Amino acid sequence: RFEREGISAKLAPPEARAALDEAILRMLEGITEEGHREAARSAVAVVRDTGAPTTILGCTEIPLLLGEAANAPDLVDPARLLARAAVLRAVG
Repeated sequence: RFEREGISAKLAPPEARAALDEAILRMLEGITEEGHREAARSAVAVVRDTGAPTTILGCTEIPLLLGEAANAPDLVDPARLLARAAVLRAVG
């Protein structure tokens, strides 16, 4: 859909994605260490370095790994958007 809308998608390179995937898996196991948080920060930094104006945090664990840094104006947390939409729909 991005291509159809004229939006170019940029991904973190495989090594950054692999480290982030590992951090996400460890978080699901209840293990979150500084190295896991750093993997998330690094993956976001790599995408930012491509010149991407916005980065979509495409997994619900990424904002949790980033902590307050997930609130940066160039980051989009789809789970937060979905929660807002659900509340708005519920309250009409």
